[in-house]
Amino acid sequence: MPIIDESQIPKVVLPTINADHAEEARLLNAAAAIVDRHLAGEADAAAVIDALDALYAHTRAHFEREDAATQAAAYPEHAAHRVEHERVLEALDSQERRFRETGDAEALRTFLADVHPAWFDDHVRTWDAAAARFGLEWGA
Repeated sequence: MPIIDESQIPKVVLPTINADHAEEARLLNAAAAIVDRHLAGEADAAAVIDALDALYAHTRAHFEREDAATQAAAYPEHAAHRVEHERVLEALDSQERRFRETGDAEALRTFLADVHPAWFDDHVRTWDAAAARFGLEWGA
């Protein structure tokens, strides 16, 4: 069962952001599934790291696109939005480092199944929805 049902992700007014969110959910679901397989002894740590790297790379690129768009639109909350993105990238990186150092797949599973999805849902509903509305209104 997926962690995030892509059809349930709140939509914002800009299709490009919605596409990034769908890909974020797909990669998060894939990473959680690999962690589950690892916990069951069916996938090695390298497979987990690969899935986390894919999630991180997409998330970083997704955030870079949003940051560039909010800056170009002169969105008043651009700096605060970017700080939130940086915080989440650090959390993803920290979780990967912790897994590499300790092998604690249970903690990683909790992060992927509970912590990150809760943040993601809230972020899309609040920060991204407001930024997308502003961008649409200002022609960004």
